[in-house]
Amino acid sequence: MNQEVFIPIKVSIRKGRRAIVRKPGDQHVNTQFSRLLAKAQWLESQLEKCPEATLKEFCDANKISPRYVRSILAVNKLSPKIKRLIMDGYAPNHLSVQDITNKRFPILWKDQEAMFVR
Repeated sequence: MNQEVFIPIKVSIRKGRRAIVRKPGDQHVNTQFSRLLAKAQWLESQLEKCPEATLKEFCDANKISPRYVRSILAVNKLSPKIKRLIMDGYAPNHLSVQDITNKRFPILWKDQEAMFVR
C-alpha cells in the first residue's frame, strides 16, 4: 500500500545556499530533523528529474558523495507517523539525526514506530 505524506516546506536558494522556507503561520518546527526530511524530499525530486543518470553521475554532477545520498534518501522510507512527529516538533528525545541516517531501520512502519517512538 502506497501512502503520500505532504510536508509543507519550500526549498529555495538564498545567497547561493539552499534554504528551507516555511509559509508564514505554519505551526511546524524547523529543526535538524525537519531539515533532514526536506533534504531527502529535495534529493529524491532531483533524482526523479534525471532518470537516465546513474547515482554516480548524479553525485559527480552535484559534487556530493553517493554514500551521503543513500543515507539521506533512506529518510524517505520513514513511517508517516514518525515524519509527522518530527514536523510537529515532537521527535523523541532519544532519537538523533545520526540514528536515522546511519542505522538500518526496519521496512515495516509499525516496526519503525516500535523502534523509534517509545
